[in-house]
Amino acid sequence: MNSLKSKAVFVLVFAMLVFVISIIANTTTPTAYAAFPGANGKIAFQHCGPFYSYPFSCRPEIWVMEPDGSNQTMLTYGFHPSWSPDGTKIAFMYDGWIWVMNADGSNQVQLSDGQDHDPAWCSNDKIVFESIRDGNNEIYIMDNDGGNQTRLTFDPDWDGDPACSPDGTQIAFSSDRAVSEGGPEEIYKMNIDGSNLVRLTNVSGNKGEPNWSPDSKKIALRHSWTIWKMDADGEYPNKNLEQLTFDCCDYAPAWSPDGNKIVFHTTRHYPDAHEIYMMNPDGNNQERITYNSTYMDEFPDWQPLNRSPICDGASSSQEMLWPPNHEFVPIEVLGVTDPDGDELSIAIDGIFQDEEVNARGSGKTSPDGMGIGDSIAQVRAERAGTNKTPGNGRVYHIFFTADDGYGGSCSGKVLIGVPHDKKDTPVDDGPLYDSTVVDP
Repeated sequence: MNSLKSKAVFVLVFAMLVFVISIIANTTTPTAYAAFPGANGKIAFQHCGPFYSYPFSCRPEIWVMEPDGSNQTMLTYGFHPSWSPDGTKIAFMYDGWIWVMNADGSNQVQLSDGQDHDPAWCSNDKIVFESIRDGNNEIYIMDNDGGNQTRLTFDPDWDGDPACSPDGTQIAFSSDRAVSEGGPEEIYKMNIDGSNLVRLTNVSGNKGEPNWSPDSKKIALRHSWTIWKMDADGEYPNKNLEQLTFDCCDYAPAWSPDGNKIVFHTTRHYPDAHEIYMMNPDGNNQERITYNSTYMDEFPDWQPLNRSPICDGASSSQEMLWPPNHEFVPIEVLGVTDPDGDELSIAIDGIFQDEEVNARGSGKTSPDGMGIGDSIAQVRAERAGTNKTPGNGRVYHIFFTADDGYGGSCSGKVLIGVPHDKKDTPVDDGPLYDSTVVDP
């Protein structure tokens, strides 16, 4: 009887030891994202605890905080938060389904209904995720309203941790398809439609949780329970693979939207559970930003805040018009840039000139400008002056607004000259007269 009791105690102690080790090794399903370019906003993360109760009585929650760890706020229950490229939405997993909510936790909408997890945004319109709905863990993609759910991988081995490149063209993921050949879990990438599979890593030790840098040129990843980074172009395996952390055990790296930081979670403070750290992209300046003791803070993802376009470098498609034949010439606004790479729309707000409309010698062909509200302005190739009273040329002032579609805009103007004589440089006397006025 004592022998049976001893065996029972041993089995119980062994089971508890296995459980604790599994917690330290983080058996939670891994996840992956991309850092979409922008200014650095809040960090969303998964919060769960207390540590000793996990996973039996722990109900994971989605929280947000400032990058310094302050203002920690619970939004909802769920796993693996992922910010949308415009920073206004969070996708997450709850109860085996993919959900989306506003950045403040409001307007929660269920998108899927079958054994799905690890959502990651591909664009404001697409979400990639993994699922076992067809009997094997595969990668899928869907619209941001849950429509058009499409399977992308069809391999008998496990495929997961999907992460879309910020430029929206590729998906990085981890897979154990090399295990059948005696190899470890590796990182792969493919086109957004599942084509053109490329193996990115080929080195001992399991890899997972790929995360793209904002410029789509680098991938951070978990490799043998530490954080590494590598080139993403796939020119050859392990290209510039570089170790960033050396403590066990670190997981789930996520780039900051400005590309200057990487956050990750770690178990290095066990028994104080899992905490979130921040570091430079070269691994320096590692800084702990959560101190929640027996609670587990995991899977951080950084909110991209939209940056406005820059109009300072604007120029016109034509700076000088010649000959002065009174014909309309289309003028485009060039040189406006967007730091996030957003597609810009240009709207013409006003067209003014430094000579009166229908001034003597100008041909009396008003209006001299058109295109208000359009993306391209039209101005006449003409100027005032006669042989007796020659003018000093005409200068058009075209005012415009550039909009990135995400609430960011800038305004500016470009100048176009019409010299009185071809050899002359027109003198700008200021935007005195509305070129769009029809002078009877």
